[in-house]
Amino acid sequence: MCLLLNLSLWQIHRGAQKKQLIDSYKTQSKQAHFAWDDTLPYPNAYQPIKLQGHYVAPQFLLDNQFFHHEWGYHVLSPFYLAKTGKIIMIDRGWLKGASSRSVLPSTSLPQGEREILGYTYYPQNNRWISQPVLKPSSDKLIVIEQFLPSIFKSVLPSSVLPFIIRLSPKDPEGWVRDWPVVTLSPSRHFAYAVQWFALAILFCVVFIAVQLKRVQNENH
Repeated sequence: MCLLLNLSLWQIHRGAQKKQLIDSYKTQSKQAHFAWDDTLPYPNAYQPIKLQGHYVAPQFLLDNQFFHHEWGYHVLSPFYLAKTGKIIMIDRGWLKGASSRSVLPSTSLPQGEREILGYTYYPQNNRWISQPVLKPSSDKLIVIEQFLPSIFKSVLPSSVLPFIIRLSPKDPEGWVRDWPVVTLSPSRHFAYAVQWFALAILFCVVFIAVQLKRVQNENH
């Protein structure tokens, strides 16, 4: 029963977290794009910002990303900040994968200095995914399992900041940019919490009924 109650409380906590993320996105998305560089404090999650700099190779394909039930990648392009020389990853959108994982999709890398618009996204790390040390590839394209700033130091000329910029849909140099704020809605989490709580109550009722039956049998 304690396990079931803990699961119910965990779902309530997750639902509250998701609601907070959605509320933050709604609030931040109404703001104007803020000119940011890494001499300033890190921006808030989902804060619209604009950056000055240029893209550098290699690019990275974030594996196991789905859009409308189709498998593919998110294309992460390193962006060299003009003012400080730090690198920030730009998520340029979802790109459909080939029928074979041995075949990587074709991607382009914009050249020259530019200003880009997007919003801040802080990915959550999955501790169950083991990430090997990256090695440069001849085609300037490397597949990764998750975003971890530390894994890029062997293949990029500068350190990578601990968040991603999701490129504005208005920028022509990207792919599908339709990111859900959360994959599971708060209401679903709260519904699961009710289910776990109901199972805990049911367990308690069954336990009491069994004990009463046992006592009755002993008295007879």
